[in-house]
Amino acid sequence: MSEVVAKWGSLGIAFDGASDIAADPESLIIDSLTYFPEDRKLVSLVFAWLKSYSSFIHVERLKSMTKLIPSESARWLGGLASFCTEFDRRWASLQKKCLSDKKPKRQDLGEFDALQIERLGEDPYFAQAGLKIPTISWEDKERKLFTREHIINNHFWFRLRVLFGVNWRADVAWELVRDSEQTPYQVAKRLGCNMETAYRNWKALNEADALSLFAK
Repeated sequence: MSEVVAKWGSLGIAFDGASDIAADPESLIIDSLTYFPEDRKLVSLVFAWLKSYSSFIHVERLKSMTKLIPSESARWLGGLASFCTEFDRRWASLQKKCLSDKKPKRQDLGEFDALQIERLGEDPYFAQAGLKIPTISWEDKERKLFTREHIINNHFWFRLRVLFGVNWRADVAWELVRDSEQTPYQVAKRLGCNMETAYRNWKALNEADALSLFAK
């Protein structure tokens, strides 16, 4: 859990002991899902971060990663996507993919959750995924976020996404910066894109000598 917290710090949540290594944003979202059933504070912080910075996330890449996660995690991801869809329509396709089961099995409700639901109400986003939990209160967590300028300046992958758009070109460019000795096959495997996409973008970036431009 401490590693997940440190990585969210590198994305812009003001945790003590935050990592100065730029975390993989989509992989971090997937890794965090494991902790959601027991750590609602983390859920609320991720809600707050996504409300401000969901535009930094490559939703198509995240969608490609869902085939590797268990169904329970997919339900939590579907709840996140339901929340994000209200202000970022790119998430609608991920929501549909994660919530394809129209009648998901409802999970057992713990005593604490039952009491909290009586007090706060049931969260409408996770309810769509069959997850009966108290309403996630995230608005007060926005003060825990660094500014957009800070995040862009301190996370070069996000800077590339601002430059190229949130797409495979930006992600392949990050892999070029991270390890220019990789092969397109290794890039495709690491990012989760197909070989043609990795090869085409890797070739174009090398033809433009992008690495020397980024070094400046």
